[in-house]
Parts: sequence; structure tokens; C-alpha cells
Amino acid sequence: MIYRLIRLFQIYKIINLYKIIYKKYISNKFFISPWREKPNNFWILLNFILDQKKPKSILELGSGKSSLYFFKYISKNKDSKFITLEHHYLWYRKQLKIVKNNFEKKLTNCVKFCKIINDWYDFNSDEKFDFIFLDGPNQNSFLKKNKSKRDSKIAINFFKKKN
Repeated sequence: MIYRLIRLFQIYKIINLYKIIYKKYISNKFFISPWREKPNNFWILLNFILDQKKPKSILELGSGKSSLYFFKYISKNKDSKFITLEHHYLWYRKQLKIVKNNFEKKLTNCVKFCKIINDWYDFNSDEKFDFIFLDGPNQNSFLKKNKSKRDSKIAINFFKKKN
């Protein structure tokens, strides 16, 4: 019971950290349009999954609020590896600033800018990931030439290779 209360308090602190970060770094509406935010239950579930499965390697496709949870996780689990790919350059720069100001500076190496080519991330890796979190791209991905989809043939092949 006490463990659950501590975990809820930690989640509450992360949510408040995100609100502060959002206000300070992200709320520039000229460049970034608002992205729908997931409900608090989702973040509790994500923390629970990470605590239970204890993945050693995490790939996140689309940086954002979830990145804060993954950074907090790998800060506690030093033997874990994390890569977050972001296709929107201004958002990528903001994520770098957030990580640099709130976590260990070496963790900025986890944030990678990755263009979208032919409907999907231009990312190649032979590494297998224990946990893949898909939060982009989608039809609101700020792409001028094409509308990328999460169910594209390239995306499906990408996930087949990673499993």
C-alpha cells in the first residue's frame, strides 16, 4: 500500500514537472500546434508496465511527455538503453533543451532527429528492443509532402524486423 502511494506521488511529480516544462519550453503555438494529451490513467499504466517488465532497451517513436517517463526510468535503471526519435526539428530542439535542463546531460544522446522518408522514420538499427513505444508519426506530423500513417507498409515491416 505504501509502495502504491509512493508511486502515485512520483507520477504526480512527473506530471507537475511536465506542466512546468510545457509552460516554459513547449507552449510556443506559432511553431507547434497542440497535441492531444493522454489521460493520467495512461501514465500510471506506462509506469506499471516499465516497473513490471524492466526493459533493458527502449525505442520511442515520437518524443513528448512520454519521453520524460522513459528518462526517469533509465535514470533509475542505469543498465537500460533508451532512444527517442523525433521527426519535427523544432520539437527535437525543444526536447534536447528539456533533457539538458532536467536530467543528466549525457542523456541528450538519447534524443535523435530522424526525418520521415516514404511514410516512416529513416532509422536503421540491427538492435532488438525490449519495449517500443509508438507515438508518431501520424496525419498531424507536420509533413508537407505526404501524410504518414502508423499502419503504413513501411511501419509494419519496421516492427517485424524489430521483433
